[in-house]
Amino acid sequence: ALPLWHVYNAAVVGLTALIVYPSGGLTGAEVPIATAILAGLVVLYVRLWIVGSLWEASDRTRIAWGVIVLAAFAVLQWMAPAFSFLQFALYAQLFFTMPSPALAIAAGLTIGPILAVTELAENGWDLGQAGGGMIADVLMASAFTMLSAWIGAIIAQSHDRKQLVLELEAAREELAAAERGAGALEERARLSREIHDTLAQGFASVVTLLEAADGVLANDSDRAREHIHGAQAVARSSLEEAR
Repeated sequence: ALPLWHVYNAAVVGLTALIVYPSGGLTGAEVPIATAILAGLVVLYVRLWIVGSLWEASDRTRIAWGVIVLAAFAVLQWMAPAFSFLQFALYAQLFFTMPSPALAIAAGLTIGPILAVTELAENGWDLGQAGGGMIADVLMASAFTMLSAWIGAIIAQSHDRKQLVLELEAAREELAAAERGAGALEERARLSREIHDTLAQGFASVVTLLEAADGVLANDSDRAREHIHGAQAVARSSLEEAR
């Protein structure tokens, strides 16, 4: 399932389209232009945010995305003021996109002048008549920008904590693997010592039996043969244990 904020953005775009198109706010020539801009933004959003990960993109790519969405918003807002509802998806977009909080705040505050200029144009460029609305647009954009900055800081901290937890888990797994490796090496060393001791004891017994056989060989060949057989048996036993 898509993260909730993807669903939220899709809902904002969909509801805005439902408000703008049936209201007749677009002229016949503006409809295909506005539709193309919206469709382009959706395709680019899917490519960068859902298929890809804009979090990990270069600063240049992230800034380019911010410039594109602001420019598209300005054009759409100029064609139909009802497109102003898109701003409620833009604030989070900009704060998730911009590589620094300062750039994010600057981008968010840009929405205010865009709304204000549209307000002025709608009122026939009469500043006296549009002044109140323009001030309200700028203040609203500033308030949402600050709110988005606060939320963005919380999300960034959460993301950093998540990364820290992942790093700690990776370090723990590496430590466990190192401990397992050290245990395996210790076990090999123990087996090597046991094999060494077994062979050393066996060789000592073989040497002792052969020396005893050599001592009695001239006078008692049967006794010498017993010692030799004993040495053979010890050698075979030692080899069997070493395996």
